[in-house]
Amino acid sequence: SALIQQLHSLGNLPPNARLGTGDAISMYTNIDTDHAIAVITTWLCHLANQHLLPSNPIKFPTNAVIAAMTLVIKNNIFEFGDLYKLQNSGTAIGTSS
Repeated sequence: SALIQQLHSLGNLPPNARLGTGDAISMYTNIDTDHAIAVITTWLCHLANQHLLPSNPIKFPTNAVIAAMTLVIKNNIFEFGDLYKLQNSGTAIGTSS
């Protein structure tokens, strides 16, 4: 295969050399988008119903936070080389700001 030919073309490598691989399709562990939104929404609503969210000086904007979270999770755009892609399956864990 082409990979084996490329590896042979490297010649002798240092004894501490390591071989690594990458998969551009699954570069991150993914969280299912709809599941994440549902779980976090349930958690926030539970906290709100138990009066465990900040309310002084203003009431915690639960609905606005849920809407913002949904917007961010559903619109994860990432850069790969010189391409920008919208992630359409899951939400990457540990995305950069």
